[in-house]
Amino acid sequence: MATAFDTLRAATQLQEAGFEEAHARALVTFAEGLSETLATKDDLEKTATALDTRINQLEAKMDAEFSRVRTDMGVLRRDIVIWLGGLMITLSGLVIAATSVLG
Repeated sequence: MATAFDTLRAATQLQEAGFEEAHARALVTFAEGLSETLATKDDLEKTATALDTRINQLEAKMDAEFSRVRTDMGVLRRDIVIWLGGLMITLSGLVIAATSVLG
């Protein structure tokens, strides 16, 4: 929310300080243009609040994604252990069969 810039008051103060009227008007016009593009404290607070909200949303999304990844990793670990166990049993069987055929 921008604060209104009192151009008449500013021009009067500049003239009272010794500026010529044309110079005071030019400076006030320039300052008025600047004041329209400057962020106010309220603007910054709204932006900070919006950023905090967005960061919190992203953190929640990341937490959910990491939870899903951890679950997937647990399933993969279990599958690898089962696969390796089956491989060990198969290799043991092959060794036993090879020793009985060759031995």
